[in-house]
Amino acid sequence: MKLRHVPFIIAATFVFAISAWAQDETPQNATAWYGYEGYHPFVEGKPWGLMLEGYVKRNKIVTEPQGLFFRAGLNYELKSGHRITGGFAYQYNNPYDSEAEPYGWSDHRLWEQFLWRRSFGEDKHTQLMQRFRVEHRWLQRKEAPQFDRTENWKFENTFRYQLKYNVPIAKSVSLSLYDEIHLRLSPTDERLADQNRAYAGLIFYLDEKRLWRLETGYMLQNVFETPDGSSGQKRINHTFRVTITSDAPFRKKE
Repeated sequence: MKLRHVPFIIAATFVFAISAWAQDETPQNATAWYGYEGYHPFVEGKPWGLMLEGYVKRNKIVTEPQGLFFRAGLNYELKSGHRITGGFAYQYNNPYDSEAEPYGWSDHRLWEQFLWRRSFGEDKHTQLMQRFRVEHRWLQRKEAPQFDRTENWKFENTFRYQLKYNVPIAKSVSLSLYDEIHLRLSPTDERLADQNRAYAGLIFYLDEKRLWRLETGYMLQNVFETPDGSSGQKRINHTFRVTITSDAPFRKKE
């Protein structure tokens, strides 16, 4: 695949998602994610580090709770620049539309990922990234009618693949495009497609070394029904994202 084809592939995904998946009877929400993502080497120039990620998720942009999310992991950067990471994640989900569970519930995850990165151009600021992530999830289910105690924990294995392309459009600004698909590997009697996320946004570099960045943009999130025999579409979230991202080390080289 040639580099110049990447933005067209991701743009085509947006068009397909909007035209083919949007249905009048499907709940559509205006949501927002405000968060932080960081890959922080313990020592500058060394391979081991910590990956941290956290989001406050709101429905109707700010007025209603959608959820809270936290992820942490141990990160190892290969000499090639690719990264291997694994750790723990937690999400708390609030009911925010007609398809949500009628109670708040927890989602606990163990996860592993491989991040492939390649830089292009004279300044190496054009980037193509592929992220392969596996999550082992325990989803809380509560007893009716009060929903005041846990009935069971549903277990799922999910595979996530993200293709991302960043290209400079000004000295301190880049365009960022990605598409990410989530596939449910187990239970095997449920629908394979879990959700799809298509994103377009801007990256603003906050320092000369580009270790600190402000990223903001729009994400189209399509979530699919779980039962294999269902109609398919569960909800569509139109999500505004604001994220501080960083690769700053905890300690500089002596």
